[in-house]
Amino acid sequence: MDIEFLLFLQGLRDSTAGVLDDMFIQFSTFGEPLYALILMGILYWCVSKSLGVFVLMGWDINRLANGFLKITFCTYRPWIRDPRVAPLEAVIAKATGYSFPSGHTTNAVSVFGGPALRRESSRALRIGLWAIVFLIGLSRNWVGVHTPQDVLVALGVGIALMLLANRVCTWLEEHPDKDAAVAAAIALASIALIVYAATKAYPMDYDEAGNLVVDPQKMANDSFKNAGWALGFALGWLAERRLVRFEVAGTIQQRCCRAIWGCLALLAVYFPVTELVKAVVPGGVGSSVACFLQLFTIVFLVPLGISRLENRGESNQ
Repeated sequence: MDIEFLLFLQGLRDSTAGVLDDMFIQFSTFGEPLYALILMGILYWCVSKSLGVFVLMGWDINRLANGFLKITFCTYRPWIRDPRVAPLEAVIAKATGYSFPSGHTTNAVSVFGGPALRRESSRALRIGLWAIVFLIGLSRNWVGVHTPQDVLVALGVGIALMLLANRVCTWLEEHPDKDAAVAAAIALASIALIVYAATKAYPMDYDEAGNLVVDPQKMANDSFKNAGWALGFALGWLAERRLVRFEVAGTIQQRCCRAIWGCLALLAVYFPVTELVKAVVPGGVGSSVACFLQLFTIVFLVPLGISRLENRGESNQ
């Protein structure tokens, strides 16, 4: 049934001459990690620190769960299971590794669905955010890289873990001294995923050309990346609470400046610094360290820099 649904969508693509393809490709792109990191950073630096922490925490927990499920079930992509499925060329290059559950949907339900779960969001905003989540999930089916169950399970698990993160954040408001315990729990879960990914057995199936259908080392590295993001959040978030205590309050001009400088710092870490780290520390360790630095930059280094710059500006007035 899942393959039949993809073939049905494929038939719609063909019958409409691909008129909707570009739209769904764009929605699919919005589910990629870089967009998630940028949006979460802006939310954390410029809109609401508490909402930003909630979304960042939920996203990292969801990334851990996504990595665990992918390497546990080791489900092949739809076109590997059935050659009749023909994914769009524009997205197939990034659709590597295992299929279940959808990482793009996991990102969408965390970044867009997370704020929609909070009471402070208006009804109109919640509807709009859930519409984005739906379209990103559907886009993964439309372009042919995920089955319906890949998307639905990612959606269900994602919502459940965002609700868990929301309860943790609410509990921390009442017990702020327990932040180290929360950070330690996330860090331990991250380390457990690294150990699991490094030691478990993976399918070793080959195609007709004699190539591995899915490279186990790449899938292990993807899990290391997820663990690195979560570790970066846990340690950076705890350090910020103890050492920086950044506050979002400020003028519109200040917040716009934060967004610009914060995004530039993140992009610098995401591209040149990440490549440098991978070159110096190859393999899964390098991937994990690079992702650690990306989240550590968002939750600690950028707030530290903002606080120093804004405090210096106020003292010079």
